[in-house]
Amino acid sequence: MVRHIISTPPGTAPGLPMVVGVSKDGRHIYTLNGNQGTDSVFTIQGDGSLVRLQVAAWTNFPYLGSQGLAIL
Repeated sequence: MVRHIISTPPGTAPGLPMVVGVSKDGRHIYTLNGNQGTDSVFTIQGDGSLVRLQVAAWTNFPYLGSQGLAIL
């Protein structure tokens, strides 16, 4: 079953993930939401589904331009 999940919470502007990265341990996915200047963190479940854990809105990344996401 394919399930749609957005990178930002319902009721906020939809996230436009510009960069997506997976943690080295394969347990988390991180997205850089270019239209908001935020980061979203997801846990990867055993069945491959995602659960959004957090949206880091205090990052104040630029909305446009050259940017990236480093996953350590």
